[in-house]
Amino acid sequence: MFLHGYLLVGLLLAGVPVLLHLLLHQKPRRVVFPAMRFLIARQQTNQRRMQLRHLLLLLLRVAIILAIVLALARPRVMGDALGAAVDRPVVAVLVFDTSPSMGYAPGGVTRLERARLRAQEILDDLNPASRIALIDAGETLQEPFVSVSETRARLQKLVVRPGAGALNRAVERACDMLKQSQQSAAENIGATHLLLVFSDATRGAWDPRGTQPPLPEGVRPLLFDVGLARPQNLGIEALELVPPSVVPGRRFEVRVRVRGTSGGHENELIAQ
Repeated sequence: MFLHGYLLVGLLLAGVPVLLHLLLHQKPRRVVFPAMRFLIARQQTNQRRMQLRHLLLLLLRVAIILAIVLALARPRVMGDALGAAVDRPVVAVLVFDTSPSMGYAPGGVTRLERARLRAQEILDDLNPASRIALIDAGETLQEPFVSVSETRARLQKLVVRPGAGALNRAVERACDMLKQSQQSAAENIGATHLLLVFSDATRGAWDPRGTQPPLPEGVRPLLFDVGLARPQNLGIEALELVPPSVVPGRRFEVRVRVRGTSGGHENELIAQ
């Protein structure tokens, strides 16, 4: 029992401090630390860099697997150029440009050697029963059709010839051989006939006065350019003495006409 029980109502005042605490309580403010912005930006940059690195690593692994599979599959050098010709015997004529420009050796390998290597790769893809003829633009001797193995031996005898004939005349001889092959032997009827020309496609290898030889029907021509994509060449095209004859002690002029490909040159020409 309380002497003044009515004062117990004052107990409700105990809730006033609690109410004031709730009303006056301040929420903590978020203060952004200035250096955190740089840390967050750095973290995002690193994440993007790692994602790119992982993507490149993934592509590299895929490329390695694809390269191994393609290497084991042994892709043919000629691809679709010869088509089904590599699966059955063919009749082919290989025409080689042996003009002096084929002796140019960028990187230590002459253009003629590059042509010879390309021809060897093609022979490896052909059916061993194929009949091949080889024409050297620098020779007038007509070589008969021989086996693939004999053609490999003939390839080793090719050399650059200063007086090599025009390549279009050699192509004309090749067309005549293929036409005769189509008409003469019964076993050649229906066989695939190929004309393969190996040259660096320089202007000096062709006779501008010559005509384009007619290609026999059914012959598939292929040109293998062993030259450079952007060749640079410079040379003395003509030399003239003015006057033509000079007595001892008199002055004379030597007029030289130089010709070269476009793009500028740093070559040194010597006339003696």
